[in-house]
Amino acid sequence: QSVETEVADAVERICAALFGAIAPSLAAAGYLGEITAAVSDALRRAPQAKLVVVVPSAHGERVSDALALEHLSVRVDEDPDMTGFAARVHWQGGFDAIDLDACIEQAKAALHDHIAASRHEDPEPVEEKRLAHE
Repeated sequence: QSVETEVADAVERICAALFGAIAPSLAAAGYLGEITAAVSDALRRAPQAKLVVVVPSAHGERVSDALALEHLSVRVDEDPDMTGFAARVHWQGGFDAIDLDACIEQAKAALHDHIAASRHEDPEPVEEKRLAHE
């Protein structure tokens, strides 16, 4: 195995570990804001509509409280089959879906693809790198 391959493998492992440690916390921190934004947007598009927000049972109370704090009067239903940081916002004539877990998986895949693609490129000569940074 070449040094470049070993370095690429190490970088990928480090990035995956960092991303795996950080992404769930970021999803948790942004979850209520994403739902609030989706509800606000739906109410702008359909101001007379009766909205229903469906969330995993683990998040029902927190979502209800967060929407009430923002003075957004919507029904919040809990779906015991829904997991993670997902939500659905329904109204007559439309819906919105939030799935932060899927976003995390897409970001992980993009990171993996980027590193994999870099392995197939010829490395830039060291001299050019030094000149590029001077």
